[in-house]
Amino acid sequence: MLNSNKHIVITRELNRGAKFQVGDEIVVVNVTGTADASVVKAAKSIEVVKSEHMLYVLDGTGIAAGRLPDQHRRSA
Repeated sequence: MLNSNKHIVITRELNRGAKFQVGDEIVVVNVTGTADASVVKAAKSIEVVKSEHMLYVLDGTGIAAGRLPDQHRRSA
């Protein structure tokens, strides 16, 4: 599995010129090698909630089809 910093570098490389602002379309790496086909099919957008350390995959109606916890979060 990629560490957080390496994943960020790869994401920026895959999306050269992207400003990473609301409405931008980006390409991300599937670091697990597997993906839930129903989530991939339903995915229309993502929402990152920094305070929760979560990334939500949203369907076309804005309902969460999947979520990813930040597994690299460290206790304070």
